[in-house]
Amino acid sequence: KEKQYGKFYFSWVKKKLYKRSKNIENKLNSYRNKQDTLLVSKSIDFKKNNVNVYIDDIYNFNQTEANLRPRVEYLINEIDDSVSRKFPYFYLIAGVIVLIILIFGAKVYINALRIKKQKEVKKKEYEAAPEKKITLSKPVENNVDKGKGLDEVRGKAGTDYLEIDLSYEWDDSAVRKVYFKRDCIIKTYRFFEDSLRLTDADKTAFETGGYLIGRWDYNPEDNSKYDVSLEEFIEPGDDAKFSNYQLNFGAKIGIKLQKALENIKQKTGEDYLMTAWFHSHPGLKIFLSDFDLSVQDGFSNGKETLKMIALVLDPYTNNWDTGIFTYTSDGSKMNNANESKRFFSLDNMYKWALKQPEVKHVNLENYFSVELQKFYSDTVCDQLYFDNVFILEMKRFLEDNSNSSEAIVPLKYLEGKLYQKNKDKSDIFLKKLTDSDNSGVLMDDRVLGILTIDHAFSVENMLSGIKNDELLVALIYDSREERIIIVPRNKEKIFNKPVLEAYVTLSELIEWTRKRK
Repeated sequence: KEKQYGKFYFSWVKKKLYKRSKNIENKLNSYRNKQDTLLVSKSIDFKKNNVNVYIDDIYNFNQTEANLRPRVEYLINEIDDSVSRKFPYFYLIAGVIVLIILIFGAKVYINALRIKKQKEVKKKEYEAAPEKKITLSKPVENNVDKGKGLDEVRGKAGTDYLEIDLSYEWDDSAVRKVYFKRDCIIKTYRFFEDSLRLTDADKTAFETGGYLIGRWDYNPEDNSKYDVSLEEFIEPGDDAKFSNYQLNFGAKIGIKLQKALENIKQKTGEDYLMTAWFHSHPGLKIFLSDFDLSVQDGFSNGKETLKMIALVLDPYTNNWDTGIFTYTSDGSKMNNANESKRFFSLDNMYKWALKQPEVKHVNLENYFSVELQKFYSDTVCDQLYFDNVFILEMKRFLEDNSNSSEAIVPLKYLEGKLYQKNKDKSDIFLKKLTDSDNSGVLMDDRVLGILTIDHAFSVENMLSGIKNDELLVALIYDSREERIIIVPRNKEKIFNKPVLEAYVTLSELIEWTRKRK
């Protein structure tokens, strides 16, 4: 028995139970010796107080005491005869592990609730707290045409400047395009990166920000809208004070802004002005609070300058989500998060800025071209160019899907480069197929058209269903005639009525890929 149960543990339990049994027996013996004396004493007391003592009561009590004796003996025998069991080490260890897991899980869950509650409270305080404030210097007074002129900037789009089309973010915007200078992107990104680097891992970074200066001009396609450039980032001075709910730029940033404008004027002879302000919302998501809107109103002189934009970054998102907020076309309000179709990525902008700029030199001998202006008098695209990779990729797509019996019409988007020749005319160079119409928003290559297969050749119905006006050209494969109909948009951004002569056969394209040197 001692080997089965464990020598020490069994001996200790048996000894303890024996001792308990002996104590019970000793107490009963002591009680038995005192019983007669007690009964006599109590009888005398009862007599004195005229209380009757019934023999039955005494008998019942004695009977109970007699029944206890065999129970004590039985307990002792049970101890001697009992079969020892192994100590439940497994259940003890398993219980401890489960308890540790439960405690850890509860701690993680409680901590997550606490963080979520802190963020909700922080966001509410950010939007409504009266103590939240932002202090800024009064922007420099500008002449009506000061800083006007973007011809040079547009000419360097894709090399020195990242061209951002805000129609991807807003349906209604007073600013159409933003040109973000390569060096300015890098400086801005690293400024916000430093604010995270200097923050402890268990804390949330403070809000911070700065000013952006650049130039502006009217959009060539719509003179009622603006294009602006962001060319220099102005960091706040050492008198700035930042916290979770306070964004105080201080007074020195105004001095730095004025110096920067004067230096650029001396170097280039060009007038620049403040075109944007940029601040962060660490962990608060992308939006403009009521106070942010009042700040924006101050920068734009009471909405007189609709080209002033506001950028907001959440550095705790995976891609550094960034909103580029603008006024609506009529200036009635500032666009906000609920109107946004998508946000941009400062992280992707930074990656683009770090790449070496590509020299814009195109060897036209490497492209199969179609002169669309021969077939369409009103077209936004004069020449359409197909490169070798695009032709082979398109060939395989058409081969795999031309005989498809599925109800859904196969569809691909055309990605490539757009070279603007003048206000209304451009050339398109097609480079590859893609599944999304959003690719290339912040890259040199962008989605410029659509490729589909029309078994019934109902071209006009198909074109009327294309809502994205950034798709400038449609390639529609007529599987019966084995030809590709090319349909560009006109200057009003409406697809032309298809001209059946404006086509190219797939065999022509394949033959060209095999003959060219």
